[in-house]
Amino acid sequence: MSLYKTEGIVLRARNLGEADKALTLYTREEGKVQVAAVGARRSRSPLAAATQPFTHGFMLCFRGRGLDRLSQFEIREPFAGIRGDLAKSAYATYFSELTDEFTRERDRNPDVFLALLAAQHMLQAGSDAEVVTRLFELRLLTLAGLRPELERCAGCGRAVAPGGTGAEGRGAGAWNLGGFSVAAGGVLCPDCAASDPTALAVPPGAVESARFLLAADLRRAAALKLSAPVARALEDMLSAYILHHLEKPLKSLSFLREVRGG
Repeated sequence: MSLYKTEGIVLRARNLGEADKALTLYTREEGKVQVAAVGARRSRSPLAAATQPFTHGFMLCFRGRGLDRLSQFEIREPFAGIRGDLAKSAYATYFSELTDEFTRERDRNPDVFLALLAAQHMLQAGSDAEVVTRLFELRLLTLAGLRPELERCAGCGRAVAPGGTGAEGRGAGAWNLGGFSVAAGGVLCPDCAASDPTALAVPPGAVESARFLLAADLRRAAALKLSAPVARALEDMLSAYILHHLEKPLKSLSFLREVRGG
């Protein structure tokens, strides 16, 4: 068995046998990996604290035929502020499940790791959890090659903007926005939306906010303020798009909505 060192985050943990845990990690160097933490359920185990969900640290692992084996875990950030708060824990669990669902074993993507780590830091620091969630969803979709089309009609390619039908029309005035299609993968102009019975009605503010989150740095993104109608519309739009691609419901999303109260 070969030995490797990596930096990672615990996505989820489950009991394995009488005293062990099986962990799903997302790592900077190896991508998503499955490891066995032998003896981690024993109170005196040096791995006991390290195997909690959301924990970030540096790991030493042995590569095996089945599960890799976790040998050492140096905790960098336990994210106790998330685990100690039910609402924050629900959001972070959703981030973890999204990461798990949109990535493959050993498919290395350091940017996914950095996006997840940044989202957990923002959540723990008290940034607006809904804004952090939309930011993480959009960045993860982009890294998975599923970035929604938000600038041009996903049907005909016409620019979707205020004040006209082309780039020269950007400015004051009504938008030529007809809706959002999960099947087509983006916004639609009114003509294309009229012929798509599955098109979702979305306000321009939701599209503008999504564009801003994709373009802004983390500091500016975290400062975004969303009105309640725009926040709900943006959530509905991205949730529908995510579920369309996953083709199954997410347990963590149901739990998050229960905790949040809707």
